[in-house]
Amino acid sequence: MDLHEEARKLFEQLGTVRSQPSSDWTGSFALPQELAEFYDRIGPVDTHVPALGNDIFFPSLANLWKHQRGYRFREDPADLIDGWDDDWLVLADQGADPFIYSRQSGEILEAEHGQGSWEPEDHMPGLVMFAGCVASLGVVAEAAGPDLLDSAEEFVKEVHADAAIKRLLVFLEEDDQAARLLLMLSGWIPVDEAIFDEDPDGE
Repeated sequence: MDLHEEARKLFEQLGTVRSQPSSDWTGSFALPQELAEFYDRIGPVDTHVPALGNDIFFPSLANLWKHQRGYRFREDPADLIDGWDDDWLVLADQGADPFIYSRQSGEILEAEHGQGSWEPEDHMPGLVMFAGCVASLGVVAEAAGPDLLDSAEEFVKEVHADAAIKRLLVFLEEDDQAARLLLMLSGWIPVDEAIFDEDPDGE
């Protein structure tokens, strides 16, 4: 299965997509090949993906370097901000909390802004997996509209959570537990301590 194509189909339901050439990149270092492929084959264009709370925003490639302002540099790209690792590139954000692409490992990290220092944590092992999962949840949330949450407006209704799991499995190698864990961490369903406590060796 072509996961780039599957992710593109989801982003098409959420906003404008188009193939964006590497020449759109205006950064001070070479665009990583994986990101070049992401914008060429998936190509979100300043897309707001619905989520619980703030939308998750994916800038176009032409705006990606500008989106580093406030993280990597101040107003002037030459005015670097202390504490920001040169390896990090903000790919998307949710209410200014960045999702960071590691140029060295290709992993996606997440961090909270306003904490005094940046301490990103691992979020997902790959770019396409991340984009596909975010878009999967966004498509379900968009389709559900005001019907997304349960009567207590605490968690997502089971029917919509099940629909999300079905979409997530495409990008999570059919790992149902990983899909449910992602929904827990995203606040979609209640936390099941058994999943966190489970010993993978069965001991």
